[in-house]
Parts: sequence; structure tokens; C-alpha cells
Amino acid sequence: MLLSYAEAQNEAVGPDASVYAALNQLRKRAGLPDLAAGMSQGQLRDYIHRERRVELAFEDKRWFDIRRWKITAGPTGVLNTPSMGMQITPDKTTGKLTYAKVKVFENRFFDFQNWMPIPQQDIAKNTKLVQNPGY
Repeated sequence: MLLSYAEAQNEAVGPDASVYAALNQLRKRAGLPDLAAGMSQGQLRDYIHRERRVELAFEDKRWFDIRRWKITAGPTGVLNTPSMGMQITPDKTTGKLTYAKVKVFENRFFDFQNWMPIPQQDIAKNTKLVQNPGY
């Protein structure tokens, strides 16, 4: 709840004292020092995004966060990065292992995939409805 409050307050009015208080309350619980004041709204936004990614890692929130933040698609979209694997090659004489990152799969995510298609029967019932782009 504190992370959601901090994010909403930072977006609404910028980095005020209540944003730092909410974030510091979380940090104290984890045994971390208070967050240094003086961040810009953008810097604090980046910090909150990272903190949500770490704090809520296994709570099934990331998918909704990245869609809400509109960082899914495009050349720098988080869902357009390749899936990587590790190729492990043993040296035949020494047995020493070498590790190399290899691309396993090239992910593609487009803006229109952030929206679901409107069912055709609903469009037929209401002629003012327009199908979402890409469908």
C-alpha cells in the first residue's frame, strides 16, 4: 500500500515529504537507511519503479505495472528484449568451463497488445463502438 501511495503522490504533486515518509517506512522495515531527499520527480519515479519490481517480485504485480507505465512495447520496451540463455562449453583438456550468453528467443510485443479486442457481437449491437487498433 505504501508503494502505491508513494507512486500516486509522486505523480500527482511530485516528491513531497509524504512520498519520502512512505518510502522510508518501507526501508526501515527492511533495515535500510532513509532515502536521501532531493530527488527530482523523474528520479523518484525510477526509484519507485525499481522498488516495486524488487518488493513485489513474486506477487504477480509486474505485468500490470509495466502496462500501466506504458513501457511494454517500442524499441526500448521491457517486453521487446531477447530471452537469453547460457551456453556452457567444457575445455577438453583442462575441463575448465566457459560461459557465453546466447539469444534463445527474440521477443516481440506491440502497443496494440496492451488492449484486448472488443468482441464482434458487442460491436454488432452498438454501431458506435470501434474495434481496438490491431484487431
